[in-house]
Amino acid sequence: MARNHYEVLGVSRSATDAEIKSAYRRLALLHHPDRSSETGSREIFLAATKAYETLSDPAQRRAYDRTQIQTAGPKPTAAPKPPSSQKVKPSVQPKASRKAQIASDVTRMSLLYSRGQQAEAERIARRIVAGGDRQPLAHAILGDVARVRGKTREAARQYDLAAKAEPANPLYRRRHEEMLAALGSEALQADSPKAVVATGGVLIAAASYIALSQEPPLLASVPFISSWTLGLVAMTFLCGIAIGAALSVGGWLERFTTAPAGMPARMSPAASLGCVALISFWLAAALYGAVGTAQRGFNRSTSRLLSATTFAVCALSLGAALSPGLSPFQVLLWSGNLVYPAALCGWMVADTFKPER
Repeated sequence: MARNHYEVLGVSRSATDAEIKSAYRRLALLHHPDRSSETGSREIFLAATKAYETLSDPAQRRAYDRTQIQTAGPKPTAAPKPPSSQKVKPSVQPKASRKAQIASDVTRMSLLYSRGQQAEAERIARRIVAGGDRQPLAHAILGDVARVRGKTREAARQYDLAAKAEPANPLYRRRHEEMLAALGSEALQADSPKAVVATGGVLIAAASYIALSQEPPLLASVPFISSWTLGLVAMTFLCGIAIGAALSVGGWLERFTTAPAGMPARMSPAASLGCVALISFWLAAALYGAVGTAQRGFNRSTSRLLSATTFAVCALSLGAALSPGLSPFQVLLWSGNLVYPAALCGWMVADTFKPER
């Protein structure tokens, strides 16, 4: 007999939110895929995360409790039929017309989403779902939108609905499990400050080296980078590698190769910005801000990587300001061009060593 969510977490039905969270964190620490390789740990972790996802939300918990009571209680008796005089003829729904409209909306939604028009595709997807139609692609696109906005719980719910609407599609179920694992990673982030400490240590060491080293410039005759030295280039690239790897290992970034469930795989926003950042990091940041504002959504991992790169650029510029031979303006203007692509490399390399979920 399948256990209910309370039994999975090992708490009573009257457990408080704090008790539910504590029970889940205990199970996550023991069975998270990144921490345990024992047989059955993955299934225990997914079941615990699904239970926590439901019971930690007051509305979902109330609905779940009602479902449990209805399942355990006697079947309700059929209501008496009203007199023939009170019968109301059901209205005839134009089923063929409704199906044609849904098919048209799904086609248009897919086209808009493939073109990157996320806001308009989301609007159509919500309209389809609001109409009570179990369209897996609509739920998958809503899951993709929630994922890039950092709403992991909502993304897991939408992917679960997509998987239930189309059980034959393994991608929806796999995305749902990834979001459940991501929920576990978020719960464990408070116990994983090592990423921040490691990144800060590398930045302090790099800034100190830049401030104290006295190296000759590499290209003294080239404007805008006339004060750059070999040590500055090396420290800038090292900072980027450290940022990407540390944030990935610490669970602050999603999978580098994660593709949308609603559409075929395409280049991630972070990787796309890397191409622009090779020319100008500040241009890439401005482009990301403009597109994110226009589409009313930002990618959480990309935002974190851009923020960490900006902090690294400021730290390196401070080190250059303390150096007698380096120009802090040149470092501020161009160091992001190396830090951000290097951070992508560090993220990608660290991600390859993570166990598959």
